[in-house]
Amino acid sequence: MITNNLEYDGITSDHGRSVPFQTGLDSRHGSHLCIAVDRAYCRQSTKYRPEDISKRVGQVPRVAVDTTPNQRKDSMRRPAALLRVALALGAMILVPRAGAQAQGPTEIATCQTISQPGSYVLVHNLTATSDCLRINSDFVTIDLAGFAIIGSGAGTAIQFIGPTPQTPRRGLAVRDGTISGFGTGIQFIRIGGTDGAIVEGLRIFGTAGGSAGLDGILVRGAVVRGNTVVCGAGPGIGIRVVNGSVTGNVVEACEDGIDADGVVSGNYVSSGSGTGINVEGTAIGNTVTGYGVGISATCASNVTDNTAVDNGTNLVLNGTGCKNTNNVAP
Repeated sequence: MITNNLEYDGITSDHGRSVPFQTGLDSRHGSHLCIAVDRAYCRQSTKYRPEDISKRVGQVPRVAVDTTPNQRKDSMRRPAALLRVALALGAMILVPRAGAQAQGPTEIATCQTISQPGSYVLVHNLTATSDCLRINSDFVTIDLAGFAIIGSGAGTAIQFIGPTPQTPRRGLAVRDGTISGFGTGIQFIRIGGTDGAIVEGLRIFGTAGGSAGLDGILVRGAVVRGNTVVCGAGPGIGIRVVNGSVTGNVVEACEDGIDADGVVSGNYVSSGSGTGINVEGTAIGNTVTGYGVGISATCASNVTDNTAVDNGTNLVLNGTGCKNTNNVAP
């Protein structure tokens, strides 16, 4: 067995060239052991003796590296091959499997009945002589994408149908566009109403110069936010919400402005003959002007930080127990 006191070095052979070798003692025979790249050198050389080992302990080994042309070529080929493998694996990961591609919204180009859940988007303006879009499914989102649905004075622009009076539709959303010239803009209140509906970013107008009136947004169990409703001539209500919230809307020239059971906050309502805001629940931070009655609250409602001015009667609290705090309603 070779002992552990081995060294690496190179010395000049009789032929004038450096020879890397390894030396040690064979403990089995007590003889000198020489391991060299040039085995002939071990047989011929007498320049490196066992007794010299102790003099060389602690020297830093010198390792000769063969950099022949073939080895250099192999070292260059290996990174290139690895790069090709990595690129191939990346392409396999990035390319989706057949049938796994993401599907975009379904395009709407005509008035129709929507019978499948999913996302839908208008691709241009729509015109109708009666109802336009009818939703006969849960979990439907309709994006008007800035386009308009234009009626001729009757019907409903967007409404749901079915399933039964006892079962509300779930997960409906309508957003971002204009509705004009219908008897009703959004109708989600009848036949059981909705759960979790959202109506946002719409601009709803009655028939210009007409007398048919307009019901702008009628919903149950919904969030109504950031809409503008202008009713024009004739009777009608801007926004009607049962068990929901009405936030950040503008309602103008509607017989009644907002009628809500729930939370009414941050709305601006003006210029009507009836009641600007009729609330049972909470009314915070609203402004009402130019109505017969500005704000009418059913107690015990929370009526806080509202402004009702220039109305026939600015604030009416119906019953007892309402919280009437910081309202400007002379």
